[in-house]
Amino acid sequence: MNKEVISQIFARLEAEAESLNWIDIDTGQLDLLNQRPPVAFPACLVDISYPQCEEVGGGAQIVTANVALRLAFDFTGATNLHSPVRETSLAFLEVLEQVHEALQGWSSDALSIFSRLSAAPERRRDGLKVYRVLYQTTFQETTG
Repeated sequence: MNKEVISQIFARLEAEAESLNWIDIDTGQLDLLNQRPPVAFPACLVDISYPQCEEVGGGAQIVTANVALRLAFDFTGATNLHSPVRETSLAFLEVLEQVHEALQGWSSDALSIFSRLSAAPERRRDGLKVYRVLYQTTFQETTG
């Protein structure tokens, strides 16, 4: 995997999604059993996969990269229509919007325009609210 790609994504999230308290590579931090995840909430855990790589010659490839984000919130409060803390409880949605605004349509010198492919909540029993959001971009990688 490409260190420069992950570094650029981290820098973009840090600059544009200021509500995030933790940005890291997803190493399973949210999946530990019987202990609190070792992150500060709200957290954004990033993983990258390469579903397609195309040879373009000279040791270069055009890489299609899927960037999977797990956005995690230590959810408290109530969101029902009559709750007096409803607005505060829904604040996590603003963080999701910040992250989306930071990445959707963003590109850099090395990365093509990011496009969201999907977004879905994870079903959990530990009280955390976690969304998995998948973006796609392409870049050229040269070896040698």
